[in-house]
Amino acid sequence: IPLETVYYALHLARDSGTLTILNPAPMNPSLDLDRLSGLDFLIPNESELSRLTNMPCKTLPEIRAAAEALMVKNIGTVIVTLGARGAYVVQQGRDYVVPPLAVEPVDTTGAGDAFIGSFAVFSQLEADLKDAVTKSNQYAALSTLRRGTQKSYLSRSKFLEELKTLA
Repeated sequence: IPLETVYYALHLARDSGTLTILNPAPMNPSLDLDRLSGLDFLIPNESELSRLTNMPCKTLPEIRAAAEALMVKNIGTVIVTLGARGAYVVQQGRDYVVPPLAVEPVDTTGAGDAFIGSFAVFSQLEADLKDAVTKSNQYAALSTLRRGTQKSYLSRSKFLEELKTLA
């Protein structure tokens, strides 16, 4: 998607009071952070966060520092996906790790997209952000149990059914 389209869509969504979520993948080095001002959620992985900020992102303190550097640009919450280590949520004055759902993956292709898409849903269904991120982690983990991308994504009812079998 051309960056001008991304900026326009974010501007339109903000002006209409719609929740805004951006996953910067695939990472475009021309992304203008100043034009993301007012973004509700930015959801990069560790390498994308490092490229966005030109800061190291190997440890949680480094990730927190990089996320806080983005929040200075008026980005509300940064959620860094950590793959098999879960997700790291950084908000103004608060940060925490949301643990993953432990699975033996078959194919991790598309797990990041599964997280982002399910977060868009769960952020609206769950009253608590941590619960929304937890469910998104679970959804992404379950998507790795099948080969492929879209065909590995579960319906809501199938997702809830599979979660019960793992509990």
